[in-house]
Amino acid sequence: MFKNIYKPEDYTIKGNPYKLRGTFLSKKDKLNSAAPMVKEESSLEKTERQEEQLRLLLQVIGEKESQLAEINKQIENAAGQAEIQARRIIENAMKEGEELKELKSKQGHDEGFDKGYFEGIEKGKEETSKKYASLIETMENITAQALSEKVKIIKNSEDDIVALSVDIAKKVVNGELKTNKEIVKGFVKEALLKLEDKEKVIVYCHPEDIEVIKSHRAEFTELGDIVGTLRIVPDEMLEQGECRLESKNEIIDTDINYQFGEIKKKLSLGE
Repeated sequence: MFKNIYKPEDYTIKGNPYKLRGTFLSKKDKLNSAAPMVKEESSLEKTERQEEQLRLLLQVIGEKESQLAEINKQIENAAGQAEIQARRIIENAMKEGEELKELKSKQGHDEGFDKGYFEGIEKGKEETSKKYASLIETMENITAQALSEKVKIIKNSEDDIVALSVDIAKKVVNGELKTNKEIVKGFVKEALLKLEDKEKVIVYCHPEDIEVIKSHRAEFTELGDIVGTLRIVPDEMLEQGECRLESKNEIIDTDINYQFGEIKKKLSLGE
């Protein structure tokens, strides 16, 4: 669930535990203070962008389905052609056998003809068997190649769909975090329950979330069995909806992007 949980034995200086400060968790993209401010996206623009992403996702799915349909059609055609050729070979062999029988009936039952007749039958069987086996092998190779391509297309489609779906979900959640302040409250509660060290706990959050966090200070203190006063401090390096909890010996960082990365990884692995 959480990105980082640090304990004193993780970092020491000359054998003494060293307490990590919040600045160690700063995000690279926020360190450049001279970067221009990005205009906040309006609700209409956000909706239009998400609809466009959904349209692209549906387009990708449609293209992959068309490719699968074409492969299935090729498999059916290959199987049909192989069956037709095999049936034709068998029919020709049977026809040749009937002709040999008629020839034998006309010319008598002398020993020489019997020998030629049976040799012809055996030769026809052997040729038919070889041709039919070759057709079966060809059909199996075509089918195996088609199935391999089908699996590859499905796998590629799954990766594309997972990546795009997670990106869309991330944007929706990030938008919800900015408007629904109760979500960050839930993050703080869950992080407090994860803390093993309850002494000198500090909650860092985005300035926009500071008031909602402070309004639940008593609830957080009771829930987490906090020793002493629970401090709540604004941190502009955090994004809205994120928080970082520090105690005397622990740090817990609720990084939303990290959590979505873990979800994407698990979906890609089929877990």
